[in-house]
Amino acid sequence: MTRLHLIRHGETELGREGRAQGHSEVGLNDNGRRQALQLAEALAGGGQKFSGLYSSDLPRARETAEVVAAAFPGLAVSDDARLREKDPGRLAGLNRFEMQRRWPEWWLANQLAPGSTRAPGGESFEDLQARLLPAIEEMADAHPEGDIAVVTHGGPIKVLVCHTLGLSLDGVDLLALDHCRVTVIEWGPSPRLISFNCPQTLTQASSAASAAKP
Repeated sequence: MTRLHLIRHGETELGREGRAQGHSEVGLNDNGRRQALQLAEALAGGGQKFSGLYSSDLPRARETAEVVAAAFPGLAVSDDARLREKDPGRLAGLNRFEMQRRWPEWWLANQLAPGSTRAPGGESFEDLQARLLPAIEEMADAHPEGDIAVVTHGGPIKVLVCHTLGLSLDGVDLLALDHCRVTVIEWGPSPRLISFNCPQTLTQASSAASAAKP
């Protein structure tokens, strides 16, 4: 099975302020760059090997992926726009309070059915899942027995975790993810969640997964 090492990008100023980033062209802040470097050093220092490195094409993810790639000579970043965050449409740049005030009908619908409620002029988590899963399948097919790093955003990682565990997308926002943490999924016909939002090296996570197998 392919092991997906899902990495959320480092911190940005817009994210630090609690504002929806979506498809905005925002890059990492100084803390985000430190987070990416610490992650890359931990991965390389732990002896992790990758047969592929994929990234959302948005700057904050791409910059994180490039820092990771620099720690693994010969490993190149492959961009894929399908790994982008959920498009918040006209909610972009707003915080939760501003969203609730400006779009009260959307806010109520989103509280009742967050998985299927589409942002004004944007996407729902169901829309995100529909574009994301084919991309992951293609990556897994290209690395049928390898470990691949996928640098993306909180939304896509949460959607993949819900898919793996058979959970409704209405529960996606109950999952909390930190910047530059790693979630490991063994991808196949019956995917398995190995670790979630993990600060330890991926080698340790993979070793723990192997030891747990009957």
